[in-house]
Amino acid sequence: MCTSVHGKIVLALDLQLCLRQSTEMPNRSLTLLYEIDMLRHCKRTLNGKRKAHDEQPSDETKAEFYLCIEGFLLHMRNLLGFFTNQGTWVSDLIINRPDRWAIEDVDLAKCQGLINSAEAVNKKYGEHGKDCYKNISQHIQHCTTFRGPGARWWNIEGMFADLDPILQEFEHRFGGILAESRDVEKPGPKAKEDFSLVGTDSPTDPKRLF
Repeated sequence: MCTSVHGKIVLALDLQLCLRQSTEMPNRSLTLLYEIDMLRHCKRTLNGKRKAHDEQPSDETKAEFYLCIEGFLLHMRNLLGFFTNQGTWVSDLIINRPDRWAIEDVDLAKCQGLINSAEAVNKKYGEHGKDCYKNISQHIQHCTTFRGPGARWWNIEGMFADLDPILQEFEHRFGGILAESRDVEKPGPKAKEDFSLVGTDSPTDPKRLF
């Protein structure tokens, strides 16, 4: 949504208008669902951006192609951060703090399999002694000396193919209880390491536009 304030164009990002059908789902859930939808959108449109640049090379088509790559990496990083518990600040949403993203109590045993799978993806696509989350952070999150001349190759096809099943499983299990968290601001309990992935009794898929 674009508005004009004192002659300046302001872009307002309304999470409730981004890709999701429901207008009743509160903000913290929308943050997670928005990240998931935008990752899929970037992946879905990437080849079209590449083709447009190949067919009509220009600074504009190249910038659009690069913007799509950066968008994918940004949302990939954010979702890896959620599923691998990269929580530095009390406001960070991580899977081990379900009181922040669910309206019902969540048994962390039912999250551990998702965590293990995400950690495997994070490690698989890492390079130079760092995991994928940290590699993306060095190149996308802010200006660093790592962003020097030369191409940086990202295995977007593989990254998406490995992460999307985790996202689908998360939506399937917890889609029905994603909502504004309780007002109490406190870290969630630590997950035990020896639990395997187990299902929920009544999974519900969240609504979508497409």
